[in-house]
Amino acid sequence: RRGDQRGEWEVLLVSARRHVEWWVLPKGGVEVGELASDAARREACEEAGVLVADLGAEVGRFEYLDAKRRRSLVQVWLAPRYVELDASDPRWSERRERARQ
Repeated sequence: RRGDQRGEWEVLLVSARRHVEWWVLPKGGVEVGELASDAARREACEEAGVLVADLGAEVGRFEYLDAKRRRSLVQVWLAPRYVELDASDPRWSERRERARQ
């Protein structure tokens, strides 16, 4: 999202589960019948404790190999409006496993 008056962008990162010293983009699978954009909003909440009102433009895509060495596609969107949940909020389901920055 657009950060401050200087027009700088902020990037949401979460700590990786297996290597907590690594900072990664929130990502995850798309469930059956779910749009990729809805999955992105769900994963932002689950992994980072961030409620995204509306996604902005898609800004990129990249592939990576998951832990089982399968190729996965990640789409990245802007999130111009969001709310950070408190660490005690149960909607942030991975709050005990991850940090955000």
